[in-house]
Amino acid sequence: MHKTLAQEVLPDDRVPEFQGKVVWSEAEKLDRKQRSALLLGADNDTFYVLSERSGRGRTKEYYLLRYRRESLEKIGESLIKLPEVDGNELRLYSIDLYEKGLLVIGTAKAESGNGMGLYGTWYAKDGMRLGLPALLYEAPGKRPADTEGVGVTVSADSTLLLIHHENNINRKANESFDLKVLDLNLEIIWQKEIELPYRSDLFEINQYLLDENGHVYMMTGIRTEKAQVRQEERPLSEKRYVLVTYDPDRNKVKEFEVGLDDKWVISTASDLTPEGDLAIGGFYSNDRYFSVAGTFFFRVDGKSKEVAAKGLKAFDDEFLRQFIKENRLEKERELDNFYFDHFVLRDDGGASLVAEQYYVTQRFRADITTGRQEIQYFYHYNDIIVVDVLPDGNIHWAKKIPKEQVTMNDDGRYSSYALTSDEGNLFFVFNDHPDNAQRFRTNPQSATRSFTSIKNSVVNAVVINQDGQQRRLPLLESKEERTAVKPKVNLSTGSGELLIYAQYRRHYRLGRFNFKSQE
Repeated sequence: MHKTLAQEVLPDDRVPEFQGKVVWSEAEKLDRKQRSALLLGADNDTFYVLSERSGRGRTKEYYLLRYRRESLEKIGESLIKLPEVDGNELRLYSIDLYEKGLLVIGTAKAESGNGMGLYGTWYAKDGMRLGLPALLYEAPGKRPADTEGVGVTVSADSTLLLIHHENNINRKANESFDLKVLDLNLEIIWQKEIELPYRSDLFEINQYLLDENGHVYMMTGIRTEKAQVRQEERPLSEKRYVLVTYDPDRNKVKEFEVGLDDKWVISTASDLTPEGDLAIGGFYSNDRYFSVAGTFFFRVDGKSKEVAAKGLKAFDDEFLRQFIKENRLEKERELDNFYFDHFVLRDDGGASLVAEQYYVTQRFRADITTGRQEIQYFYHYNDIIVVDVLPDGNIHWAKKIPKEQVTMNDDGRYSSYALTSDEGNLFFVFNDHPDNAQRFRTNPQSATRSFTSIKNSVVNAVVINQDGQQRRLPLLESKEERTAVKPKVNLSTGSGELLIYAQYRRHYRLGRFNFKSQE
C-alpha cells in the first residue's frame, strides 16, 4: 500500500518543504513464539530482518525474513541454523549484513578447552551456511558470561573487523586490553595487547572505531578517585574523556584529552569522516551534575592526530527560554535529562548533534479493596534538541523540536523517535498527539499536547534544514491505519529512507518511509 503526502505551503517560504511517501508490507499475525525483531540492513533490492523466536525448552531460534525494497513484498523466510563446535551449538552473539553475505558470530567453549571462543561463520543472503565456523578470539573462562567483555567493531568501509577485550581481572592493576584486526576472510591482519597508565577500576572505554587502514580509535572515560553524590535525585557526572589511538604501522599509542578547561563533559560521540579524520561532538555542563549547558566539537586530523578544528558554545537565552521560564532564567542555565542519541556527519564537513529528554517517574497506588500498593512507572520521552556544527568547528545554532510522550508501565515501547537524513536535512518520525501539527502550524509557540497511548495518536514527521527551520507533517492516524509504529525499532539507509517496525494487536508489519526534500 502506498501513500504520499505533500506538505502544505506556509507563508514563510524559508521553512523546508518535503514529501513523505509510506509503503507498508502486508500485515502478518504474530507467532506466539516470536520474541523480537532486528532490522539488519538492505542491499539494492532487499530488506533483511532477523526474527527471534522461542524454541524447545529455553532455546532460541532465528529466522531471516526478506522483503523487496521498493514494495515490501515478503519474498522469503529461512531458519538460520547455528553451527556446532565440538558438539555444542553456538549461542548467537551478533549478525551483520555485508555485501558478500551475512556474518554470524556466536560463542561456545573453545576447541582448545582453555576458554570461551568467539566464532564467525558466513551465510549467504538466503540464510544458507557457506562454511565452517572460524575462531575469532578466545577469552579466558568457561562460562558464556566470560565473553561479555568481548566486542566486535566494523571498519568505516566495512572491510575489516576489530575484536576488542578488556583484561580487567585485577581491578587495581593498570588497564590492559587485547586488540585484533581481521579481514572479511576472517584472517588475522594484526593483534596487540595494550596497557595504559590508568587503574582498571577507574577506567572505561565507551566507544571503539576502526578506519580502513586498520587504525584504532578508542573514546574513554576516566572516573575520578573520589566522587560524592550530594543530591540523590540528580545523576553525577564522574568522567573526563580521553581519546586513545593506536597506529599498527608505527606500533604507536597516542592520547588526547577531550577537556574543556572549567567545563564538565557530560556525553560524547565520535565518528570517522570520509576523509579519514575523527569528528568528536558532545554536550557539557558547568558542574558535575547530569545537565547540559552547551555543546562542543573537535575534528582530529587522521594523519597527524592533531586537532584541526574545534568549537564550543553555551546555549543562548533565546534557546533556553523555550525550556525555562523567564523569571528563572538568571539562575537556571542548564537543561536536565538530555541524552545524546545521534551524531550525523555531513558531506561538507559539518555535523548535527541530536539529543532527547528522557526520564522515569513513579507513583504509588493503593488498592482500596485489598490494601495492596502497586508502583506505576511513567516513561517520559520529551523534547528533541538539534545542534548544527559548521565545517570549521563553530557551533551554528541549537533548535528545539517540541515533543511530549508520557506512557505508563510499558517501557516506552511506542515512544521516542526514528531519524534519517537527506541532502543535509534531518527527518524525525514519532507518535504524537493528533492536535500538535495544526497547533504548531497556527502558533509555533503553542504548548505541546502529550502522546499517552496509541488509541488517540498520529504519526508525525518533522524536517529541520541546515538553517534550523523546521516543518511538521502528519503522516497517518494510528487507529485508522490499524498500525502502531515502534520508532526505536528502525533502520535508516540514508537518502531519506527509513524502515520502521509496526504492530497492532496481534499483527505486525514493516513501513518504509521515504522522504525527499523539495527546493
